[in-house]
Amino acid sequence: MSSFVKRWVGPIIKVILTVAFFYVIRNQILAKGEVLTLINQFFENIEVSQLFLLLVVLLLMLLNWFLESMKWRAMVNVYYSINIQNSIKAVLMGLSIGIATPNRIGEFAGRLLMVPRNKNLLSIKANVLNSIAQNISTIFIGALCLYLNQSLIASIKINPLYFIYSLVGILVLFMILYFWLGSLLNLPWISYLENKFSRWGNLSSYPFSIPLKLKVLGFSMFRFLIYCFQFYLILRVAGVQILPMELFSAVAFIFMIQSFFPLPPMFNVMARGGIAILVLGLYNLNEISILASTFLLWIINVLIPALIGLLLLIRSRISDSI
Repeated sequence: MSSFVKRWVGPIIKVILTVAFFYVIRNQILAKGEVLTLINQFFENIEVSQLFLLLVVLLLMLLNWFLESMKWRAMVNVYYSINIQNSIKAVLMGLSIGIATPNRIGEFAGRLLMVPRNKNLLSIKANVLNSIAQNISTIFIGALCLYLNQSLIASIKINPLYFIYSLVGILVLFMILYFWLGSLLNLPWISYLENKFSRWGNLSSYPFSIPLKLKVLGFSMFRFLIYCFQFYLILRVAGVQILPMELFSAVAFIFMIQSFFPLPPMFNVMARGGIAILVLGLYNLNEISILASTFLLWIINVLIPALIGLLLLIRSRISDSI
């Protein structure tokens, strides 16, 4: 059975993942001619001097995923030594699998490939905490930007106190999960699952210090600010003319709203474009510019690194981690 797994299961999984990856890409871009049309229109209307800003966006993508690799490595490295090169591989392979799953939950599986089997639960716990830290950063900065943008609050016609209180409540819940996750792992059903997957390690064996969690939280906030700045730059290239603080706060609010809607991958890009139109449309902006900017950001920040991750995944030894 062991030889069968090593010889056949790994290649079969790779084929399935590759087919799923390109199926999702086909449904999100290739099968939607309007997406390619929007991108073409975007580049037709920009000046050569503005290409420098797109280069900055591309470089920020590298920094964005490097920081994500640093986040995950910071936690895993406490109990299993992993270099930054393998950490980057893990993040990119996770992204390539995650692109075909709702809200990219498949990233968990991809990152398992760069740790030994008895450290798989360590990788999962680190990934859970990293995701919670990113959610905390998204909600905190998004809510703060919304609070500072009173014109946006007035435009969407919501009760600011009610909305802010709701966000604070969600933020507190995430903070409890993030800083006191160890106490929740003592629940009986968690212990039952640990026994079932004992070959993967033990979750309670990997406590993380408060200073380390604060460090990861800092990385997460920096990542979110970079992501917002990327979209801000692309919108500027697209010709959006709004006061810098108003545009940046609107972008942060868009990403915060998007984080509350885990969607199947074939709807993800279009849904994100729709949310961006709902928010930025309040400023009477051109819908084509908004959609084109949304798709271009997705191509730069998700599709390109996911393709690199797919190549790394094809070259990996999946059977060793099963």
